[in-house]
Amino acid sequence: MRISGNTRICGVFGWPVRHSLSPPMQQAAFDALNLDWAYLPFAVAPENLERALRALPALGMAGVNCTIPHKESTCAIVNQVDAQAAAIGAVNTVTVLEDGRLEGMNTDARGFVDSLRLDGGFEPADRTVVMIGTGGAGRAMAFGLADAGVSELILVNRTLERAERLAEDLHAYRKINVRAVKRGAEEEVAALAQADLLVNASSLGLHDVDTLPADPAHLRSDAAVYDAVYTPQWTPLLQAASMRGLKTIPGLGMLARQGAIAFERWTGQKPDVQLMIDTLKMELAAR
Repeated sequence: MRISGNTRICGVFGWPVRHSLSPPMQQAAFDALNLDWAYLPFAVAPENLERALRALPALGMAGVNCTIPHKESTCAIVNQVDAQAAAIGAVNTVTVLEDGRLEGMNTDARGFVDSLRLDGGFEPADRTVVMIGTGGAGRAMAFGLADAGVSELILVNRTLERAERLAEDLHAYRKINVRAVKRGAEEEVAALAQADLLVNASSLGLHDVDTLPADPAHLRSDAAVYDAVYTPQWTPLLQAASMRGLKTIPGLGMLARQGAIAFERWTGQKPDVQLMIDTLKMELAAR
């Protein structure tokens, strides 16, 4: 990376942000295209978020990604959002437009679907999907599946009411066939038995003591399993699914592909996504 008087600046706002893998991933993509751009982490406290976002045009910045805990708040601050981001209620990518207005979008939804298709060879259209977890990440992923045209989406969550609220929002957005199931209920086993794809959108798998989000033994032999958890890269869920001979798709591709969408929006150029994925793997191995 070479800093000059013409260097364009973008970055990531988070609180905390030191754990973010986006700076090395995005910088590697900039450097590969010989772009005079720099991607930096900014630790922005929640009470300072609006001021920080409003300052982007004055600082001449191209845009920022917003990560936890800023995605929902950013949606209410930017000047315009696309229909999908508005429905999700969260923005993770902000672009400074030529007139200084702030445009918000959510690249998590499309990044997830791109990862399914391009990393896993799985086409979600007209398929039955069971998704575990309906938090912030799960919400974006569910809207991505709705736009991808799934035939049925079954939302499984410990708190049934939260899954039901998401089901209502999804049905209002796309009129898709969606229903909510309480985790651990008998309905969950029946849902898994009919699934073409199981998605873990919960945090289960981050820690050694975690239980499996779902038992792959209940899945058909031709089902696929996607785990949004990427630390470790080879999660207990993916290991258990692989032992059954099921197709497995790790979540690292989603992180790279959502970042690639932001990259292209800011620069107008397509990044080397495989380089981004390889950079993420190297960073995780070094931590």
